[in-house]
Amino acid sequence: MRLIESCDVNTAVIYGDRVGALVVEGNSSTARDYQQISHELDKYLPFARSLKNQTEHQFRSFDFLWDLIIQSPDMICRDYEVAIDELGSLREANLAKSLNGAQLLNKDEIYIHPEATVRPGIVLDASEGPIFIDAEALVEPNSYVMGPFYLGPESHLLGGKFEGSTVGPVCRVGGELEESILQGYVNKRHAGFLGHSYVGEWVNFGAMTTNSDLKNNYSNVRVSVGGELIDTGSMKIGSLIGDHTKFGIGTLLTTGISIGAACNVIGGGLITDKAIKSFSWGRTGEWVEHKFEKAIETARRAMARRERDLTDDEITALKIVRNLG
Repeated sequence: MRLIESCDVNTAVIYGDRVGALVVEGNSSTARDYQQISHELDKYLPFARSLKNQTEHQFRSFDFLWDLIIQSPDMICRDYEVAIDELGSLREANLAKSLNGAQLLNKDEIYIHPEATVRPGIVLDASEGPIFIDAEALVEPNSYVMGPFYLGPESHLLGGKFEGSTVGPVCRVGGELEESILQGYVNKRHAGFLGHSYVGEWVNFGAMTTNSDLKNNYSNVRVSVGGELIDTGSMKIGSLIGDHTKFGIGTLLTTGISIGAACNVIGGGLITDKAIKSFSWGRTGEWVEHKFEKAIETARRAMARRERDLTDDEITALKIVRNLG
């Protein structure tokens, strides 16, 4: 981001044959033309090569959602280094102030915000990577946190084992969480395993909801993309879950499942589908449409519990997702 902010107008950031960023005038007709294919960055290459300013800079590329999962632990480490540099001398004072009876392993790699609460009877283990506990976060007793790990503002860890993950703001997480990315307002309060997964906002996991992130034959996981099964190149990929999806108690999710937005998945058994389209209601073999008005009503109720309103823009976005099928 700092590199992009420092670029002049009409600059391309390129690494090999990959385009990382373009800085162009927003009212340019050429820029408007290329906005239509912004989800396919490699198609920008001829335009990028035509700009007068070109910066060769090494960067990571993420072609699929599971690439974020695979690279997430390393990215937490990199982000931690940047954050600690910016915090400077505040780090030691805030760490010492926040011990509160917790057990810290490799405490030099642990940062606890002064407005966070860490209860006695927990373990923060930074032996394998750093741990960052952000403002107004809460870690309750009987929580074991293994780095690299980031806990976002106002999020709560409610007891269990948590490792290698990023938890966004205002989440409630219990049970077992391994190498996953949770966006904001995710509710996983109860026992159950979630591993190597990407979870959108406002997702609710009923008690004992558990996913598989490893096949019995230890082969690479394949994920359905546009009806085609794509080899992820990894033995461990769990679930990809869209915003506002809800799971009933005892839901079991097959390895590498892709679930759209605003789904209502009935619990009590194994969901064997490789992909579930947005606005689905039911279970394997019994899917029906989740009516848009009912889904919006549920979203409003869920958000009200966190003192948030569903905006017109969010409703429009959900309509677009529904129409895409």
